[in-house]
Amino acid sequence: MIIILYKIKPRIYQTQLTDFIGLKSIEKYDMSVPKDYRIARKRFRWIPIHPTWGAHIKQAPRIIPNSQKRIHDFIDWEPKLRDKYLYRFPRVKIPRFKDFGIGVISKLEWNMHRYLKGFSGFFENLFEFNDFSFFQGLQGILEEHGVSFKDMFIEDVFAYEMLRINLGFKDYSGIEKMGRFLSFPPLFSITHDSKFFPKAQDISYVMTRIPPEALFEFFQLLVKECINYGIIVPRILIWDGQFIRSNCNNNKKKGHQKYTDTDAGYCRHNGIKKGVGYDPGILYAHCFNRWFPIYFKMFAGNRNDILAFRETMEEFFTH
Repeated sequence: MIIILYKIKPRIYQTQLTDFIGLKSIEKYDMSVPKDYRIARKRFRWIPIHPTWGAHIKQAPRIIPNSQKRIHDFIDWEPKLRDKYLYRFPRVKIPRFKDFGIGVISKLEWNMHRYLKGFSGFFENLFEFNDFSFFQGLQGILEEHGVSFKDMFIEDVFAYEMLRINLGFKDYSGIEKMGRFLSFPPLFSITHDSKFFPKAQDISYVMTRIPPEALFEFFQLLVKECINYGIIVPRILIWDGQFIRSNCNNNKKKGHQKYTDTDAGYCRHNGIKKGVGYDPGILYAHCFNRWFPIYFKMFAGNRNDILAFRETMEEFFTH
């Protein structure tokens, strides 16, 4: 809440959105104090001043309401009805420990997932609750067709690539630098060989030999599994995009019509230049307080939103 104090005029109480979600903070500014006055006028342009002052001389005086409006004034609250659901889409059911957690993680760790709002789980949980044997079969098929992985498991390389994304590194060199300060590889409890710690060249070598169709198939298997367990209930679908930066220069080389990443495009969104990359069309399933991606289609960064939406929906319904 923002409180503006005056000696003569009535005080102004400006509520903030954070006041309605439990993050209450109060900022007070005494307009009779020069320092507070300068800060308040600089931060809040809505503070009324005398109509003949400075640049506001041509502006009409602003009418201040007698009371400050609140969000509640604009929302029509539904009355609670006995034995009836007001919401058309009820909550998604909550997984139980006896169905998924026994023998996988401890009860204490499960309760941390369940009751700690700021806890999103440990990285190892991704591999404890999910079956990655799909990549074992995929590697066998690819090796039969002459693809070499240099005695590395796709699962292990995939785990380190997921670790890079989870830690927010733009490239794998950050993981390599971090490994210099560790006695053991960071994923020694997950990989087949506890001493396995790939280099950036190994990650690039393996990931470029995995067909994109295989990764999309694995993604669809995960979505289907979540739907079968009731974790995802695709009743409300929301389409959105998410810019993915390409590992190439934003400028084309002299004499070339395309970027070094020939499939990428230069993305501008709402007047903001984001650079060269991709902007996939993603369909999310809105499940009460959770959002899950259930389908996507890749587009270059310079795509048209309307055409991308049409193509994504057409492929989704025909998939």
